[in-house]
Amino acid sequence: MSEKAIMRKMAAFLIGGALVFFVLEIILRAGGFFIFHRQGIDKYKQVQSGYRILCIGDSFTYGLGAAHDLDYPTQLARMLGSRYPEGKFQVMNRGRCSYNTTQIISDFQAALREGTAPDLVILLGGGNNYWNFYGRERQSGMTALPVKWFFRTKVGKFTALISWKIRKRGGSPVDTFGNIPATYNYGSVGGRTTFLEKVKARFRRGDHGSKAYIELGVALAECGSYPEAEKCFLKGIEIEPSSSEGYARMGGLCVSLGRYEEAKKWLDQSFKTGPGDIECYVETGWFYLQQRFYDEAVEWYRKGLEIDPKSGICYLSIGTAYARQALYDEAVAWLEKGIAVDRMNGDLYRCLAGVYANKGETAKSRECILLAACLDPEDIDTRSDLVRIFGGDRSAISESLAKNSSVLPPKIAALLKKISYFDDVKQWIISDIREIADICRRHKSRMLLMDYPGDESFSELMSKIAGDNSIPFVSNYRVFSVMDRAVSRNCFVSDGHCSADGYAVIARNLLNFLEAEGK
Repeated sequence: MSEKAIMRKMAAFLIGGALVFFVLEIILRAGGFFIFHRQGIDKYKQVQSGYRILCIGDSFTYGLGAAHDLDYPTQLARMLGSRYPEGKFQVMNRGRCSYNTTQIISDFQAALREGTAPDLVILLGGGNNYWNFYGRERQSGMTALPVKWFFRTKVGKFTALISWKIRKRGGSPVDTFGNIPATYNYGSVGGRTTFLEKVKARFRRGDHGSKAYIELGVALAECGSYPEAEKCFLKGIEIEPSSSEGYARMGGLCVSLGRYEEAKKWLDQSFKTGPGDIECYVETGWFYLQQRFYDEAVEWYRKGLEIDPKSGICYLSIGTAYARQALYDEAVAWLEKGIAVDRMNGDLYRCLAGVYANKGETAKSRECILLAACLDPEDIDTRSDLVRIFGGDRSAISESLAKNSSVLPPKIAALLKKISYFDDVKQWIISDIREIADICRRHKSRMLLMDYPGDESFSELMSKIAGDNSIPFVSNYRVFSVMDRAVSRNCFVSDGHCSADGYAVIARNLLNFLEAEGK
């Protein structure tokens, strides 16, 4: 092939790629306009008098997941009007879907230019910084113009979002039984198989039997795709009605969703079909553990150990039951027994690290979490606990991991890179929130900082930022975490955003805080 022919093909490829890019950009912008544009959302400049409350943030402020008039700012306005009919309260919703903190700052400044400064600014945002990199160059030094330009486009943001979702959850939910996520890695890498890869191999070989569907359901449940997992379990039971594991797994799934009455029926059926199956005992123990019936949970897990004395999950769960009761010595004893029979189980080391941390034994806690990180460096909970137990000291983590790097050198290097990435994003969030606080002070506006309802690590970050910068903090996570599971289940939609009920809880939480503060 001549050089000119090669150049022509390259030019055609580049032109075609550019056309596809611009078509996708137009589709995403048009779709975003029709889906997210809400007539009258910018009410800020219409406000003339009264106590002005401006809610800024991302999709949780916008109200994604609920009807257009059931977002938390609108519900807060109704509650204030009902509680104080003589008062004049103006609550404005300036939430923007997918916005990171840098974009929130720009939109906040635009709002200030459009009208009078608010009396109170409520911020709920920051989660999008982990995938939406617009403006990140202010913190990271990322100055390459093509990179900056790409992440300002809708295609760039969509690509980053999909990439973050895959990294965070380990894969996408399945749409049909034949469409299996590509990258979800079940369990730790230390001596365990990649469970989902085995399931995929079964499907490729034409094995669509009961066991294959149940194993796929287990993997999906582990990554939070409960509706798809339920379909798989039911399909497995349909294929083989005598499968005790299928009934047991369905019972465990119902427990995770807070459907306890339904769970009990499935678990009873599992014992009728296979009383000798350890999964029946494990899921029944989970049934009692989640309802805080710890003695009953321990009893069932011990029965499971009679069937399989090397069951790591039974030792882990018994240790968890004792740890939740602050019976730390008993928890340590059971977790160490589990490690003795299942040395490659990273979850056992991670749980033991948490117990030692609660006992105040820092050195042992750090030793255990380092072992967990070596066994399962891809696990997001392990990374989070590692940073927490080391107090966010990245250099100490690096030095400690380097001493153990002979275990899994490539994985350790990847873990250090991810820890650095998360730390950089946190610093970016901290810097932007400080800037928002400074803007509020210059305009003599009071500021409140909130956290997301379902993210413990982010709640800890927001609480620390609020404390370090003297910003009043309202914790939604604390309110939702103590809810009955059956109640909290109705507060969220499938993608993790709040439903109308969830936004009502946030609005009431804010109202209670404002009343306590005398506002």
